Parts: sequence; structure tokens; C-alpha cells
Amino acid sequence: LRDRGSALGQAATAVLPARAISRYLEMLVCGLLAGHSDPAGLVEEIDTWTRFLSGLQYEDGTFDTVNRRSPPDTGFVVRSLTASTLLLKRTRADSVCRSMLTTVLKAGEILLTGGVHTPNHRWIVCDALARIYELHPDPRYLSRIDEWLSEGIDVDPEGQYSERSAGIYSPEIDRALVSIHQRLGREELLEPVRSNLSATLHLVEPNGEIVSIASRRQDQEARAHIVRYYIPYRYLANSSGDPTMLAAAEEIERRYGSELESDLAQLLDPGFPSTARAEAGRLPTEFTTRFTAQDLVPFRPGKRAATIF
Repeated sequence: LRDRGSALGQAATAVLPARAISRYLEMLVCGLLAGHSDPAGLVEEIDTWTRFLSGLQYEDGTFDTVNRRSPPDTGFVVRSLTASTLLLKRTRADSVCRSMLTTVLKAGEILLTGGVHTPNHRWIVCDALARIYELHPDPRYLSRIDEWLSEGIDVDPEGQYSERSAGIYSPEIDRALVSIHQRLGREELLEPVRSNLSATLHLVEPNGEIVSIASRRQDQEARAHIVRYYIPYRYLANSSGDPTMLAAAEEIERRYGSELESDLAQLLDPGFPSTARAEAGRLPTEFTTRFTAQDLVPFRPGKRAATIF
């Protein structure tokens, strides 16, 4: 991995895309903050992967992930890399932190001008720019965010985003909007999140799976679970004391506690709201709900569950 010219380095480039590496860096940094038994060794590994990731970046600032040289795909990488950079600022790993910041700022240039190719990408790019702004307060980032937000959040009166992707992209949008709120204080962004999170509680099967048959994206025929929504539920629970949001967050913790390690960097962010001072409410267990825009009717009579589409 240290030698990009080696066969191993070439193989790693193919099978370890930038997005996966950036997420791995999050985990390494969290380990450093948690008091790893070999902090010097961990810093060295973080530095190795940071330099390797930088080597995958094109001159225009983009990365290849699912799509080649795509600004919004680069935005996903930036979200993870900025999370690591913010946390590293609390350590003595100054040189690694500077290296990460160099990569982040280079990516920021393409996010200022590049386009998108799905609706949710607008909010991913805005989130990435808000995170860069937190590290490097350049007013150009705010101007670009305002340009995208001026289009309006694409959520319907029933709490569903236009892609209707309850299994994948709805939680990504919720995460992006709460992150922008956290960093820029845009209060209006919490309303679509709250609306979507409330609607989602009527799409959860008793085993935690999300009903995604109405999706317009690839999750229509894939299994997904409510664990993807953990951060937005916990954020709203902590920031507003909403008892229903708190109940949902605690249910996810109870059911998926061992799977939440990927959320550690977000939870450790110094700007993340502190623990909710409220008692948890009750989650909906018996209901019949019609989502008219989707022709979708989930109903839960007692312990049974079914959905008509």
C-alpha cells in the first residue's frame, strides 16, 4: 500500500475505493481518541492511509468511487474525511491533520462548481461544503450551499423525498440535513427531517426491516433496516427532546448496538447535541397509514404486519 507502483498497490486501488478508505480512516481516528494501546502506531497507519487516499485524488479534486470523477461521489468521501479531520484536531497528530485538510480543500474546489446526477446529491454536496466551511470558513462555500438550498427540499406533505428511497437515500438525506443544521444553524432544515423520520416509523416491520417497495431507486428490491436512520433520530432526540425521536433512537440502540460503530465519528463530533433530557415516548405499533403519493398502505393490526402497494 505504501508503493503505488507495486502489484499490491494497484490491486488496492481497484478493490478499496476512496469512499471505503475514508470510512476506514474514521474508524482509525475514533480508535486514536478512545486511547488505543499503540497511539504512535495508529497515527502512522492513519498517515499511511491518508497519503494513499491523496494519491487516488485527481488534479481537479475528484475521486473515483461508484462513478468516475464525480463531484457528489467526492462529496461522500469528503463527509468522512472532514469528520476525521475535525476529530484529529483534538489530538497531537498535527501533520496528519494538515495532510487531510489539504485533500479536503482540494476536493472543495470541485464541489463549488460541479453538478449532480440524482436529487439527494444536492444535499450531500451541501453537507460536504458545510463541513469544509467548519474547517476553513471561506464564504464561497456558503454561497454554493445557498444556491442548492434555494431549489427547496424535495419532500412531499407525507414526509417522503422524491426518490422515495426509504432503504438507502432517505436516511442519507436526513443525515445530510441534520449535519448542515449542526454546522450552519439552518433551523428550517429540521422540518423535512422530522417529517420523514415520523413517516418512516410507519414503514418499519416488526423485525426492523424498512418497507422500500415504493422506492424509485435500487433499494426497491433490497433489504434495508432502520439502523441507517440512527444518527438523525438521535440528533433530533438530543437537540429538541422529542420523545418519539428518542424512543426510535433507543430502539435502534437496543436492537443494533453492535452495528453502530460506523456512527462513532459523528457521535464524537464536538458539535453533536448532548444527551437528550427527556423521557422516551412510544413508537407506533398498531396503525393503518396511507401514503397516497406512493399508493402505499402499511398496516399493523396487533402483532401482524402487512403492506399493500
